[in-house]
Amino acid sequence: MGGEEPVPRDRTSAVLRVGPETHFARDLMNVPQPVALVRGNELIYEFANEAWRTLMGMDDPIGDRFGQSAIDFEGRAHIEARLRTVLMTGEPLVFKNLEVTTPSGMHRVINSSILPTQNDAGEIDGLLMTAVDVTEFIVEQRELLKRAEEAERFESIVHAAIRNAHMILVASDANGNILLAEGKAISDLPTGLVPAQGENLFRDRAERDAIAEGLRQALIGTETDAEIDAASRLLRAVFSPLLTKDRTICGSVCVAIDVTEETRGEDDSEKMKERLVQLQKVESLGVLAGGIAHDFNNLLTAIIGNASHAQLELPPDNPVRATLHDILLTSRRAAALSRQMLAYSGKGHFDIKRVDLSMQVSEITHLLDATVPKKIEMRQELAPEPLVVEVDVAELQQVVMNLVINGAEAIGAGRGTITVRTGLSVLEEPPRDAIFESTTWTGGRYAFVEIEDTGCGMSAATKARIFDPFFTTKFSGRGLGLAAVLGIVRGHQGTIVIDSSEGRGSRFRVYIPASSEALETTRTPPPVAFQGSGVVLIVDDEPAVRSAARRILQRMGFATLEAAHGREAVELFRAHTDDISVVILDMTMPEMNGDEALRLIREIDPDAPVLISSGYNDIESSRPLQQATGFLLKPYTPQELAERLREAIRSRETRGQ
Repeated sequence: MGGEEPVPRDRTSAVLRVGPETHFARDLMNVPQPVALVRGNELIYEFANEAWRTLMGMDDPIGDRFGQSAIDFEGRAHIEARLRTVLMTGEPLVFKNLEVTTPSGMHRVINSSILPTQNDAGEIDGLLMTAVDVTEFIVEQRELLKRAEEAERFESIVHAAIRNAHMILVASDANGNILLAEGKAISDLPTGLVPAQGENLFRDRAERDAIAEGLRQALIGTETDAEIDAASRLLRAVFSPLLTKDRTICGSVCVAIDVTEETRGEDDSEKMKERLVQLQKVESLGVLAGGIAHDFNNLLTAIIGNASHAQLELPPDNPVRATLHDILLTSRRAAALSRQMLAYSGKGHFDIKRVDLSMQVSEITHLLDATVPKKIEMRQELAPEPLVVEVDVAELQQVVMNLVINGAEAIGAGRGTITVRTGLSVLEEPPRDAIFESTTWTGGRYAFVEIEDTGCGMSAATKARIFDPFFTTKFSGRGLGLAAVLGIVRGHQGTIVIDSSEGRGSRFRVYIPASSEALETTRTPPPVAFQGSGVVLIVDDEPAVRSAARRILQRMGFATLEAAHGREAVELFRAHTDDISVVILDMTMPEMNGDEALRLIREIDPDAPVLISSGYNDIESSRPLQQATGFLLKPYTPQELAERLREAIRSRETRGQ
């Protein structure tokens, strides 16, 4: 609202005698400064010159109250109260930096002086008000202040950038006095190598002192660059004179960077190339494994579905049931192999739970005690505090199991030790020797599980191929093994570091992002038999999958509709919207895929229960899953299909309540 100040002057001299016989109105009407006169406690306008009328947005204010002006200003009621106080006390008043808004919408800042007036009887009966527009002055002052603040902030940012940059910046004036010596790299150098602020190049620094000498040469106009060997560090520096606008030397500056690692970088470059080759190999094999597993799961869905249906149709004493049982058993083993392939590709469907890594590793290691030869000692060195991670517990078990068994095989028939450790690390960058770096590495807190053995160790050639599918140093292939470990770790956005050489054992460390959330405590409810009614729309491009699903659903009591691709599914859903209870929707189909079909089905009925069914699901591509009611992983059993259907139907019933 601005400030207000009483005018320190003698009251008699401050009161104007303005009576009806005065002619100030004629004299003040056309002056450029806004002037007005109000009378009485109601503050009725008796006079207002043209400048006042323009400022207040009034055509003819005479006879109107002061508060009726079209101008808008902050604290109107308070100002009117202060004006009445002047009427009572006769003390002049000044309002400073009063912010107002004119009828045209312009924002102005004014200073206003208030003087009491007397009538012929010597009584205070009015107020003479003047105003001065100080907007431009205030704006200019604010702009100057803003520029000063911005300059100060910029200077602070520059100094912070210099202090935190991994470089060295040293500057002197024309007399050789060091004005600035900053840079994060200074802390890595021998004490005294870099001149300190306040030193003098000619008085305090020895001749041929590398950095000081470069700055001295710059002061006489010589621009140079040099490599400076500083104990175990190597600096690359540039020395330049600082020039004024008239090209006069006013100082010198040195900019230096630490190139120690760069000069040692040939080995690192080879490691980076090897890491890139490894990553490309993992990615290409992952795409192949994921594609094979997806098609494999479609075939297994048909086999398991039809075999389960046939088994249910046969009487208990039929000898064919035993054959069907063997088919189902073999199919489930094939499904487990398919899950390993998906894990290797990084596209497995994970059942994520929030758990304590140390507790899970302890339980898994205890289970493995019976499988490890008695000559091998199993040790645990687990972190005392909870290490909360979000993982698929079954896949974590697969990781630990494979690494422990790998360690046991490396030890062989002799005596040895396998040590299992857990802990927490803060990693802003991926570990230097990581076999695989996640493409979505974010840095931060990582929990780790480490398995170290005292076995035979690995050569560089073996280490380079350890994660290849079906690679082994034993007499025959052992399956996906460590290749699946790598895929599981990739799927959990983690990484693996291996330290191993021939004759001194191996140490595998698996990093997984740590969670800041609390541990989960959930219980899985027991399965319940399910019998339904209504229509289920089966959408899949594989006829065998549709046929197997149809038989299972019809046995449960459902009628079925079938579509071979997304476009046909949308047309059937539009024609039978009121009849369809659930849609089972494959994701990968010709003509129109499941993602597009799901979007169109949602446009027809936003609440329609839709189960996405797929041979794999990349946990990073979650948009279709978020739009769907649930997920049905292929290959699935009749029990799994029934459970997902029950959940989907229940979700719609819950929304309808």
